[in-house]
Amino acid sequence: MLPGQVVMTPKRFDSTRPEPPPTSPQDGPNGGAPLPASPAATEKTTSPPPREKIGGARRYDVRSLLARGGMSTVHFAFDRVLQREVAIKRLTADYCSPVDVARFVAEAQITAQLDHPNIIPLYDLVLGDEPYFVMKLLGGKNLAEHLAMGPVPRDTAALDRLLGILLKVCGAIEFAHGRGIVHRDLKPKNVVLDREGSPYVMDWGLARILQSPDTANVSVTHAPDERDDGSGTAAYMAPEQSRPGWRAIGPWTDIFGIGTLLYEILTGRPPHVADTLEELRRLVARGEVAPPETHAPGAVPSELSKIVLIATAREPQHRYGSVEELRQEIEQYRRGAIG
Repeated sequence: MLPGQVVMTPKRFDSTRPEPPPTSPQDGPNGGAPLPASPAATEKTTSPPPREKIGGARRYDVRSLLARGGMSTVHFAFDRVLQREVAIKRLTADYCSPVDVARFVAEAQITAQLDHPNIIPLYDLVLGDEPYFVMKLLGGKNLAEHLAMGPVPRDTAALDRLLGILLKVCGAIEFAHGRGIVHRDLKPKNVVLDREGSPYVMDWGLARILQSPDTANVSVTHAPDERDDGSGTAAYMAPEQSRPGWRAIGPWTDIFGIGTLLYEILTGRPPHVADTLEELRRLVARGEVAPPETHAPGAVPSELSKIVLIATAREPQHRYGSVEELRQEIEQYRRGAIG
């Protein structure tokens, strides 16, 4: 989830890592704050003793590291004022330039203003020598981890449960689009479940504000720049994210992203896989997504394969017209009404 440089090693290229250059801090392989709770997170808040205190009147006891990435870290902490466990996301010392801080602040402000049951709640933003913001500690696994736990093909019950999660993601993205926000980095690691199994869409650091400042429903004091720099996670990127000009990005980009989530639910892998960054970029630019049944023969319902291929069509005008339309198709399938 953290955008970082791709390091070419003899090992297979990890196409699920975000593409450089980074535009926001994102954290570790588990998608940010809500990683599975560490042992410290499950102990009573009176032990072990905190290693660090931050915030006004040393409000937050920082207990343990949850994730570390190239630009930021996420820690499990305890709020001494409200007496609750939280997650704290901080920029690292190497990424505290004015541009980095502006993007970090924009991420926090956008997230805080997207008040939806399936978008991560943000509690506080503190600026200073080491900016940080405070979020709900979910304590569950991300969707990528859940998908890795189950076999492909999914049995009927598992598929229905995963489609239910996906529908809640659709609702969160629908809400964001209504507020003039495009997420731009939808992937399984950015969907995290809490201990009760409710999903949350995480990491709005690459989010694009679509509306003008005069009409926007979400406002930021540190507006991110409007250039398109190819940011995103290559394995899940829409073709327009590889094209010059930020105006190519829109709600259709998130529709593609939701299609890639469904793709991985059905096949156990992202739509774009390659051994090198150059090859991966060529795949993204071509926008050719193989039918899901190519990777799971005989296991993919034809109705869901059709939904995937429409959602991930190369040209935006050939995709669903809205997330609502895509959501309704998935709901119809669940009810057995398609076909």
